[in-house]
Amino acid sequence: MRSTSARRLMLLGFALFAAATAAAASAADVPIADFARHEKFGDAKISPDGRHLAVTGIVDDRTMLSLIRLDDMKAVTISPRSREDVAHFWWVAPDRVMYTIAVHFGSIANPSGTGELFTVKADGSDQNIIYGLRVSNAVAGSRLDSRVVSERGTGVLVSALRDDPEHAIIATYPWSKNQGLNDVFPAAFKIELATGIKTPLLSSPLRGAEFIADHHGVVRFAYGDTTPGGAGEQVRYRKDAGSTWEPIVDGEGKGAGFTPIMFDRSGTMVYAHCRGNDGVGGICRWNTETRRASVRRRVSRMKTVTFRR
Repeated sequence: MRSTSARRLMLLGFALFAAATAAAASAADVPIADFARHEKFGDAKISPDGRHLAVTGIVDDRTMLSLIRLDDMKAVTISPRSREDVAHFWWVAPDRVMYTIAVHFGSIANPSGTGELFTVKADGSDQNIIYGLRVSNAVAGSRLDSRVVSERGTGVLVSALRDDPEHAIIATYPWSKNQGLNDVFPAAFKIELATGIKTPLLSSPLRGAEFIADHHGVVRFAYGDTTPGGAGEQVRYRKDAGSTWEPIVDGEGKGAGFTPIMFDRSGTMVYAHCRGNDGVGGICRWNTETRRASVRRRVSRMKTVTFRR
């Protein structure tokens, strides 16, 4: 359905662009109070087929998700419950978005994530919670499978599957009374986006690890700290789904400063953050056959670069 909030989000984006242009022409006139405002416009991501735009914006002190069909600019808005925000979102298919929710516990600036995963189609239909504590409170009329049950854990998107719009790869981190997420062994699953049915893929060889999957949905990297509460980096790699894990970074100096980001289109090279010479970091390409990395883009000591998957 269309809503006033959706239109307000769209107009807000254009207004911000106009305001930014005006500010560039008279930067000296910007009041100090403007720098203390909470941001009104968040992330914007175009769908894989280029037909839709997903964008977050703040309306009435709540972060909402607007899904806009670009050919006619029609929009629908996903509005979380009271005191909840849309925290993060990703296109996991040409016509479907996955998103997470954060809850305010007295602080506007620092809401806490619930660990749940939600999906919705680009036209606002088929909205579901597919993983997390409140799975039993599924949206009325959803296709959530009865075999999907409530779980005490945090779900994280690992990878969309470009050749399989019905599924994605996620990682789950079970909640433990005496341990944080960095202290548990996560597991990777293939999840059906409409029903929430999970197929187990593997358990991590490292505590608190993050996963990197190739373009076929095979988890090939696991990386994280050496010990609970520790700071010793470890990276494990496997050639395919049937291979064993190999240490690429062992936490004791071997390969230090190497953090995988994503596979290139060929699947034979991996982009990674690497330390580079004299501690100056950069973006490397790591060859899966030779196990050697070459620096593609070096970053000066005065720059900070974020590379998003």
